Amino acid sequence: MIPAPFQRAIPNLYELIASKRGARLRWRTADGESLCFKKYIGHSKRPDTICWVERTIRDLEELRANNGKTVQDIIKHAPQNLLIAKDDLVKTCRQNGVGRNLTAELLDELLDDDRLFEVPVPRAGKRPKVLISREPVTLQPGMMLDALTQNSQGHYTIPAPQPPEKAL
Repeated sequence: MIPAPFQRAIPNLYELIASKRGARLRWRTADGESLCFKKYIGHSKRPDTICWVERTIRDLEELRANNGKTVQDIIKHAPQNLLIAKDDLVKTCRQNGVGRNLTAELLDELLDDDRLFEVPVPRAGKRPKVLISREPVTLQPGMMLDALTQNSQGHYTIPAPQPPEKAL
């Protein structure tokens, strides 16, 4: 049976029990020494992978602490080849069940691991607007926020670099 603290707290968690002849499987505990007869599994969180993944008690505690939310719940809302305003990303994550503080924590982790990138874009009379991208983006010097166009979902597109003007 799934340990009581993890029941109902973590979706997509299943328990495998090898009771009668479990010793034949030679399942080992995390220390690798003693036999065990239970394994906890769940679906892979990677969007391009369909498989079962073994979960350890440590994984379960982390998932429970984050209410089952991981960095994948943040990164899936970042558009592939466009930019999204950081505040819009936080808002979208909140609408999808990830709290503001957890979103900030997971977003910081993604930024530190270079899986997402911040792009500060200047705007007239205000602080720069922070946009998030999946790839490193370098804007042309002096480019302001109003030079970027937005699509119907509010994501920003990056204008193609302009060739330098030739002096006559």
